[in-house]
Amino acid sequence: MAKEIGEEYLSSLADLNVNSKPLINMLTIIAEENIEHAEVIVKAVEHHLAKLSSDLNLVLNQHSSKNRIQ
Repeated sequence: MAKEIGEEYLSSLADLNVNSKPLINMLTIIAEENIEHAEVIVKAVEHHLAKLSSDLNLVLNQHSSKNRIQ
């Protein structure tokens, strides 16, 4: 059950690509309803943030490479 909760939460986090109050509220409700799986939910959030961080670094590096003076 915990694995499914983590996967569901991670999937919902992936949908959060803009500041969407309804989606943030839904994520909050999922977390509240599954408080016994808090560790799995936290790991899903950490995984998502790590992915975003690496994606952002990739974008920034690509942008930086394009703007270098030759």
